[in-house]
Amino acid sequence: MVVHGPPGTGKSQVIVNLVTDALYQDKKILVVCQKRAALDVVYQRLDSLGLSNYTALIHDEKK
Repeated sequence: MVVHGPPGTGKSQVIVNLVTDALYQDKKILVVCQKRAALDVVYQRLDSLGLSNYTALIHDEKK
C-alpha cells in the first residue's frame, strides 16, 4: 500500500492506524519513507501509544 498526499492531510495517522491494526492481527509490517522526518513522526506516535517495544527505527542502511 502507498500513502501519498500533501502535507497536513493525515498520512502519518493513517500509517499509524495501519501499523496498529497489523500488530493487533499479529502481522509484521514494514514502513518505508523517503524522508527521515516522516519516520520520526510515525515512530513518535507509536511510542505515545506504548508500541515502541514492537518497533525498530532503522534510518541508516549502512549501520
